Amino acid sequence: MNPSVSDYKLLALDVDGTLVRNGDVSRVAESAMPLWLMALRELGLDTTLATGRHIHSSVVQTLIRLLQIQAPLVTLNGAEVWRPNGELLARHPVPTAAVRGLERLVTEEKVPCLGFTVTGMVPREDFPSAFRYQPTQGWLKFVLFPESKASGEGLRQRLAAEVGLEVSSSAEDNIEVTQAGVHKASGLAVVCHALCIAPEQVIAMGDGENDLPMLRSVGLGFRVIPPL
Repeated sequence: MNPSVSDYKLLALDVDGTLVRNGDVSRVAESAMPLWLMALRELGLDTTLATGRHIHSSVVQTLIRLLQIQAPLVTLNGAEVWRPNGELLARHPVPTAAVRGLERLVTEEKVPCLGFTVTGMVPREDFPSAFRYQPTQGWLKFVLFPESKASGEGLRQRLAAEVGLEVSSSAEDNIEVTQAGVHKASGLAVVCHALCIAPEQVIAMGDGENDLPMLRSVGLGFRVIPPL
């Protein structure tokens, strides 16, 4: 029996590369997508976002408004889960020992990076000295920018094996790290629990490596291929 819309209760959408390009939300605002999602909501299929961006990102806040997001959303690759009204459902900071290990690798390899705290992004020009700053509620996510694909592969292996971090990527030129076991699928599990639905009742769409755990965990996952 072929699945129908009635078999699903939630549509989880990645942001960058799936909904928007280069942070430009204009194509969403000018499209019929808000109307389509409203029609799906009337059929019982709600919509949420699953993004690597921070909850305070202007792109995220604009999409919440444009798409009338009502369900909890996943941010920072699962490091935080929020309700659109600002209620925090989950937060998973990177353990201090892992931050120290990451600092050592970044310093040794001289890799540019940026980080995210509860309040927002700490830019790459503030690193590596920013590692000495211990945010009140910890570091949530880091993004590294290796100089080549080869050096990036070696760095990924060390991050997973020596530091014990969750390693993924949202673009060819970056490496994203969160606490081990924290990814979009773990964040979406929190959303499902809040909505009293099963992951099998979710449709998900995404384009990056950081979307793969989510796409594999749901009832119906679609990998978006970017246009040439």
